[in-house]
Amino acid sequence: KISFLINSYRKRIKKLEFINEVLWDQDIIKNWQVNEVREIAGTFNRMVLNDKTHRRFHTLIPSGKGFIPAHFHDFVEVATVLQGELYDNLMSKTVTVGGKMVYAFGEPHEPENIKKEDCLLVVDWVRTISIDEALHYLKLKTKHYNMDYFTL
Repeated sequence: KISFLINSYRKRIKKLEFINEVLWDQDIIKNWQVNEVREIAGTFNRMVLNDKTHRRFHTLIPSGKGFIPAHFHDFVEVATVLQGELYDNLMSKTVTVGGKMVYAFGEPHEPENIKKEDCLLVVDWVRTISIDEALHYLKLKTKHYNMDYFTL
């Protein structure tokens, strides 16, 4: 069922010219070590948790930077804003401190920081196709995050 969904999304997304997929089992992701910081498209990302169903990152998006061009995943992504604002042009949505930007399995997105202040996020990747399941998992398994927990 999951491979059918991935292939279905790929076909639809490629028609829209969204071809950047970031998949759970890609080597570049699997080889990312906990506490390692990686620069991606001008953003800075520290993996702070990595297990078979959940990955967590602390992410800093400087002004004018973001995860562009659009991409999609074979899991649910939840970005919680700790500082600044997160904007997604594809969703026409802005999220402020304490808010969450939630991306469904296969949903194209391009989060960015269009403000002058840095944007700090806790980004959770949950290996499921269900947003409800991902949010329930995060509610049960993780504590409330604020700036005291953020490291980069």
